[in-house]
Amino acid sequence: MVSSSGCIGYSLHGCGSNPLDARVDRLGKTLIFAKNHAHAQVISDRFDKNYPHYRGTFARVIDFRVEYAQLLIDDFSNPARTPHVAISVDNAGDAGKTCGN
Repeated sequence: MVSSSGCIGYSLHGCGSNPLDARVDRLGKTLIFAKNHAHAQVISDRFDKNYPHYRGTFARVIDFRVEYAQLLIDDFSNPARTPHVAISVDNAGDAGKTCGN
C-alpha cells in the first residue's frame, strides 16, 4: 500500500518513466484502492499536482462520500469517457464489522 505523498508521486510516475507521456495515447483504465477516504483524496491531489492538465477529470475519487458516484462508475466503465483512473476505498477490512456478527 502506498501511503506517503513521496511514494504516491513515485508510484504515479513509475520507475523513472512517465505513464502519461505524450507519446502514449493515454493510461488505460486503472483502479486504485486507498485505505480510507482521506488517503484516496491524497492520491487524487497528488495526481492533479503531477498532471495539472488533467486536473479533476482523469483521476477521480469514487466512494460513498462523492456525489453522483454511480454516474462516475458508469463513466469509468466506458473506455471513451473519463475518469480513466478510479480511486476507491478498499472496504474489505470492514467487511466483518458490517456482517451483523
